[in-house]
Amino acid sequence: MSVDTQQASAPLTDDELRTLDAHWRAANYLSVGQIYLMANPLLTEPLRPEHVKPRLLGHWGTSPGLNLVHTHLNRVIKARGQDALCIWGPGHGGPAVLANAWLEGSYSETYPDVSRDAAGMERLFRQFSFPGGVPSHVAPETPGSIHEGGELGYSLSHAYGAALDNPDVLAAAQLLRTHLPELTVRVVNVVDIARLLPAEEHPHGMSDFEYDGLFTPDKPVIFAYHGYPWLIHRLAYRRTGHKNLHVRGYKEIGTTTTPFDMVVRNDLDRYRLVMDVIDRVPGLAVRAAAVRQQMEDARLRHHEWIRVHGTDLPEVADWSWDG
Repeated sequence: MSVDTQQASAPLTDDELRTLDAHWRAANYLSVGQIYLMANPLLTEPLRPEHVKPRLLGHWGTSPGLNLVHTHLNRVIKARGQDALCIWGPGHGGPAVLANAWLEGSYSETYPDVSRDAAGMERLFRQFSFPGGVPSHVAPETPGSIHEGGELGYSLSHAYGAALDNPDVLAAAQLLRTHLPELTVRVVNVVDIARLLPAEEHPHGMSDFEYDGLFTPDKPVIFAYHGYPWLIHRLAYRRTGHKNLHVRGYKEIGTTTTPFDMVVRNDLDRYRLVMDVIDRVPGLAVRAAAVRQQMEDARLRHHEWIRVHGTDLPEVADWSWDG
């Protein structure tokens, strides 16, 4: 156990508790200020009606809870050097996410005019749910945002993808390197699906030059997406290489089973992805027929194994990336 891990798991000191409480209270004030105030952000003068927004939009009730989680996540991330992706269920908890982004400095890095001072705080407050400002939810303009939903279901789908996406994609690329070493494979990790849109349609979008540079205009693309496949097609339908895009995604197939079997049932597993590559790269269908059969056999072994042991194959459960 590292020193940092020991420190992170030890009881908090009184000074640490005071610091966390101060951070939480600051985030709470920034959240409620965005909902209600359009002027006088530090209450340096008695509050008057003209300081309050004429139209209020934003969920205060969910903000303190989000701020508490965000405060402690920051502590853990700093103490352990944790690489984390925050997934927030309440879409209208936007005030809390914006408050913490501004409090930690990342918001001002993206938007220097919303500076970390009284003037910047007033702009942060005034722009929230205000004409010409920002929406009440975690919109694409929010630094670090990869998707806005507003319902818990969207959040769960992202959590599922974050946990299960990379391992099988990377494992498929290892498998291809082992069985088809002459094949050139590029792995593109898409963490923000809005990047698939044209630049003129979304602030996160890519130009055709950038998109073709990543996905090429004429090569087969196997897209493993832990969501509905049609969404990727809708986002990329105007791209030059759209006809070469094959998306594997959620088919609403599932039951009480093992984690890997959920992936297999929806044809998102590493073996299925390798088979897709063989099926879609010109010339591989015949030349790599034996490899494709090995992948099919691995899926059959998987089905037999889980029905006997109730757990995933050791080669799946114990797999780790050594790249």
